[in-house]
Amino acid sequence: MREAGAALRGHPSVLAWDLGNEFSNVCEPASAALAREWSKRLTDDLQSTSGHPVTGGIHGEDLTMNRNIRPSSIAEPWAFATMHGYSVYSDFARSRTDPDVVPFLAALTASLSGKPVLFSEFGNPTCPPAGQIAGSEFACLDETEMATYARAVLERLHAQGRLGAYWWCWADYHDDLRTTPPFDRAPHELTFGIVRSDGTTKPVATALSVFAREARSVVEPNDPTIFEPAYYAGLPNTTYDAYARFLEFHL
Repeated sequence: MREAGAALRGHPSVLAWDLGNEFSNVCEPASAALAREWSKRLTDDLQSTSGHPVTGGIHGEDLTMNRNIRPSSIAEPWAFATMHGYSVYSDFARSRTDPDVVPFLAALTASLSGKPVLFSEFGNPTCPPAGQIAGSEFACLDETEMATYARAVLERLHAQGRLGAYWWCWADYHDDLRTTPPFDRAPHELTFGIVRSDGTTKPVATALSVFAREARSVVEPNDPTIFEPAYYAGLPNTTYDAYARFLEFHL
């Protein structure tokens, strides 16, 4: 970390350091205290050597499961918190296209961490070419649904005062890879892109571009404080309860 930080000290292309992409999927910390110490040590090393701010890629399952990740402590040394989330992967979602799942996860992250939030990964897999959702082997959105979903999510995130959002991801993989690892076990990973494998753009690319060009200013967030120990002690029910309260307040 110190070597990497020193090599890119003050580099204009670096916005911030991300300590990891959904790192609890790789290794769950033995305790929240150890997760906090890991975050603090790496953050201190990167900030002191590079001069750049630091964040970390926590994700929806860090909020809906007890993985010994606590936003209040792991995000304490970060300049801002980040969150990843997907409507098709969330058990509490009202539908595949539920536009409030991502804003809810952002609000929950902000309330628990006390930090500004960047939603650094949202999106959904595109349905197979036939567009037959019922016949697909995984939950997906057709291309029109993706564009509508993206715009709806971004409108809500902006209204909440979030720092911004990134779509996952840039381009689809070619379908010839469907039978090769890892896609033979995860075919949905082939089609998250805003660009098809032939290089043409999907409607979601236009939706994202139009929104970005509006260059809106970040509004001031107003997030309630949530008592973190009680929230995690009550899982999974507390997630459903918190989502119901979120919808009641925002709809």
